Amino acid sequence: VLEKSNEYDILVSSGGVSMGKYDFVKKILHEYDYEIIINKTAIKPGSPLMVARNENCTIFGMPGYPAA
Repeated sequence: VLEKSNEYDILVSSGGVSMGKYDFVKKILHEYDYEIIINKTAIKPGSPLMVARNENCTIFGMPGYPAA
């Protein structure tokens, strides 16, 4: 998906943005030279929200857990 991200202005991802051992989205975004703009929020539910961008695309990482 990230290899194709230059074709899109915005991508939305569900899950993988919290602090668990299987949450790899932030690490992968760093490898693709994305800047993390928002790492998490102070609202509950919804705290693990993440926003990242590079020169071509902005990615919104939403929590995967339905209650979040």
